[in-house]
Amino acid sequence: MADVGGHQHERILVVDDVVSNVQLLAQALEPAGYEILVAQNGRDALRIAERARPGLILMDVMMPGIDGVSSCRLLKQDPVLADIPVIFITALDERENVVRGFAAGGVDYVVKPFHPEEVLTRVAHHLKLYRLARSLEQSNRELTLRLAELERANRALAEERDKLARAEQALDTADSRLNALAQREEQRWGMGGLVGKSATMTAILQNIRKLHHSLGTSVLIGGESGTGKELIARAIHHSSPRAQKPFIPVNCVAIPAELAESMFFGHVKGAFTGATGEQKGFFELASGGTLFSRRNRRYADGAAGKIAARTGGRGGEARRQSTRH
Repeated sequence: MADVGGHQHERILVVDDVVSNVQLLAQALEPAGYEILVAQNGRDALRIAERARPGLILMDVMMPGIDGVSSCRLLKQDPVLADIPVIFITALDERENVVRGFAAGGVDYVVKPFHPEEVLTRVAHHLKLYRLARSLEQSNRELTLRLAELERANRALAEERDKLARAEQALDTADSRLNALAQREEQRWGMGGLVGKSATMTAILQNIRKLHHSLGTSVLIGGESGTGKELIARAIHHSSPRAQKPFIPVNCVAIPAELAESMFFGHVKGAFTGATGEQKGFFELASGGTLFSRRNRRYADGAAGKIAARTGGRGGEARRQSTRH
């Protein structure tokens, strides 16, 4: 026996101008759960198929007007209906029409008089193939969409890789330029730029050499105005492992006392009236390098003490001001 389960709501369009043939097919198919639609000629068949979209068509070959083969050919020309399987109904003496039917797009045929079991088996088989074909078509569409998404993602990834490569190349170029600049700065400001043979100068140069590997040491440079304190500070910086880090010179004479803490330690937005945005302080700007501060004793005890604590190595991490004044 053919499997008659799982056919509920499957529509079968029967196209035959002989009422008794339609009745025999309906008696075989309806008990198996199929919904039967009927057309008595080719034109009605095309109209019903377009409206109802059946899962399969049983089409008589010999009909008045447009015969079954021509109707099938017209059906296959419609992209919406072309995938509906067509099984031809033919008499024993009409076998030559089967070849024409296959050429027109038919998938199978049944011979009159009908055998219900054969009709059920052929219908069930081609409906299964039709469902599989539709499922495969849907899977292919989804796969195509997925492949398109992957291609877009791969292109975006390739673009990001190119950007990263360009950024790394730019970083390498910047590092090379920075190294070259540091070498020029070292030649200009380093030990080689200091000339002198006096006992005092010799002692100063010896002290600078001692500081070469002392990364965490704070240095107090004394001397009259114009004697080259900044030159000594730059020589210490450019002759040390800090040479590629910032050298920030600060002249406290040019900074009002009320702005000293903000300038040295920075501030966050809203820390005081007029602080419209965040600002890094000198300590943060000089991070990893050297901060050369001149004449910071001119400030009041509060600011001077905080600055002295940092330059004396007791202040830890410099934090931006966050309290509104």
